[in-house]
Amino acid sequence: MKMSVDTHRIREHLRTLHSDSDLRAWFDPLQLTVLEPGVLEVRFPHRLFSKWFGIKHQKQFEREIVPLLGSFSAVVFTKPEPVQLPILKYNKPLPHTLATPSLFGENGKYSFDTFIYNKKNEFPVSLAKEFASSTSNAPYVPFVICGRGNCGKTHLLRAMAGTMAAMLPFDAVYFGTVEEAEVMYRESPTSFTWKMLQYKAVFIDNGQNLSLYPELQQQFVFIAEKFKEKRNPLILAIDDSADQSALNPQLRARLESGLSVTVKQPDLDVRLRYAKAQCGIHQVSLKKDFLLSIAQRFTTLTTIQGIIVKASAFQHKTGKTLTLADMEKLLAGTDALIGKRPTTVGIINQVADSLSLLPEDITGNDRRTEVVRGRHIAIYLCRKLLGVPYSSLGAYFGGKNHATIIYTTKKIEKILKIDKDMHKLVTKIQKKFLTTST
Repeated sequence: MKMSVDTHRIREHLRTLHSDSDLRAWFDPLQLTVLEPGVLEVRFPHRLFSKWFGIKHQKQFEREIVPLLGSFSAVVFTKPEPVQLPILKYNKPLPHTLATPSLFGENGKYSFDTFIYNKKNEFPVSLAKEFASSTSNAPYVPFVICGRGNCGKTHLLRAMAGTMAAMLPFDAVYFGTVEEAEVMYRESPTSFTWKMLQYKAVFIDNGQNLSLYPELQQQFVFIAEKFKEKRNPLILAIDDSADQSALNPQLRARLESGLSVTVKQPDLDVRLRYAKAQCGIHQVSLKKDFLLSIAQRFTTLTTIQGIIVKASAFQHKTGKTLTLADMEKLLAGTDALIGKRPTTVGIINQVADSLSLLPEDITGNDRRTEVVRGRHIAIYLCRKLLGVPYSSLGAYFGGKNHATIIYTTKKIEKILKIDKDMHKLVTKIQKKFLTTST
């Protein structure tokens, strides 16, 4: 017969080793009972939690609880029964449900089945699959998919959205980028939040760009809180190479209160398998050493896909197999096209480095002539290369109003026409983002 355990005593002991917020995240959800004489049983609220706990906290918990075990000779961790996912046929919409070609992509290319990964990403993919089965009472809200650019975040996000949409009523799932959400918000600020709260699940891509839209961020603080109360799925994909300090502190706190997984960059094994899969999709035959060269030379899957598309076009047009010389021409062309993908943080860092300043000087309110010059250049390049809204730039650069930002960009445009040294400096910085190969 199971007996209760003095959980309060255990928690007070752990409180000397951890903060209260940490314990709320990983200890409070645990259910502790005496399974049998000498055996302490630890049960989890759901399998997502058990997987996360097993990786992040289990060994530490076992070690730290030893002084309190007393007569207990063993600790047993009991995992919940796995959730059985329904068998979904993506080529035919289910009755009274949303057909999801836009989420899965043509021929289901964004499904879980087509996501190529190895053991490095086994944990985030398995969690994403299991979370996608939670069409109601989501175990953790929000669910955040982190990772650098071109690691597969969008693919996983679409696979999760498509899986949920196939199990929910028609039009119950929203999928869009931050930029698309911003357009919706600008069209009707008063109804935006109400519309979002009507969905059963919301998926947001490019979550790192929320920092560019202060008003939209504030709306998502409220949306995240309401979804957490209703236990409705709210899933975001965020490029964690971007500066997250610019996010609204309230929003960042909401994101940190949920469950996050990190998708690692595809290694050589994954890139090679992806290249082979793309050859099958685009009906092109390439030698193994060509495929290996492509996978070694380029680190992003979108670039590899582009090369295979070019190779396919070449073969279908000429009717001949690619030679080494042909392949080198294709690869050289791709080399010339790839540049650094500019970001707000990247531009600020590059301007600061070029002028021997600190990034915080650029974004602060220092009035030294050289700092003001660098700040104006950074604002101009962020507007020109990224199209960042004036109001968002103002918030990012020391809380300036959008009229000041408009004046600054126009001022730099005039200076560039008459000041050769300034023109040379700005052009040099800009070229670093447009012509540098990866």
